[in-house]
Amino acid sequence: MQEFEAEMQELQQHRMAWVEHLLKNTKDMDAVCDLMPGIVHLSHLQTLQMVYLDRRTRHLLGLGIQDILEKGKEMLLQYAEPECYNQAQEMYREVATLEDLTQVVSCFQAFRVQHPSNYEWYFTSTKRFSKDLIISISTPLRTLGNIHNQVERVLNENLYIRKNLRRFNTLTPREKEIMQRISKGESSNHIAESLFISPHTVSTHRKNIWRKLEINSYAELIKLAEYFNIL
Repeated sequence: MQEFEAEMQELQQHRMAWVEHLLKNTKDMDAVCDLMPGIVHLSHLQTLQMVYLDRRTRHLLGLGIQDILEKGKEMLLQYAEPECYNQAQEMYREVATLEDLTQVVSCFQAFRVQHPSNYEWYFTSTKRFSKDLIISISTPLRTLGNIHNQVERVLNENLYIRKNLRRFNTLTPREKEIMQRISKGESSNHIAESLFISPHTVSTHRKNIWRKLEINSYAELIKLAEYFNIL
């Protein structure tokens, strides 16, 4: 995975340099960005407000230039996976503090552009474009051939863990113990006898576990138990 990310970083750096050179030597940004196999956007360095989005992506989203200027940041919230959005904001803030203005910072992000209900993984690279702007290029992993299936599987697992780690950490040690026993198929009466507590107390813990983890089925509970190595 690290080797793949390093290769993507190198590829994106070349693309970034090429696009940056063209954009600074032409007024037709759309024509330049049409040549890129992905998403290109510019954001204000201080506010992170999007001020430009490539023509192809605008067309897919049904947006005009004025829409981007008026609600660029809100649009990112709408189309980016929430955990990935937060990670991207950290990346943008990092770029804003870099002394080396040529340095490129990258991360994986999930967007829903072509399919409103499904997220697709992209490799996003960002750097300073000018005194007040940063430029980002997001390349879809599906353009990389068969390897993208393996990479996306790892990314989806990592995203699942990140999204649920905060919830899992809200459980008390006793709740984690009971979660483990429930996941192994133990009944409430058996758990109560083993832990020297009442079945009612077990039931209360069970409800708290469901509520804190925001789950609705045993299948979800078992999946979380497997991911967090308590099964």
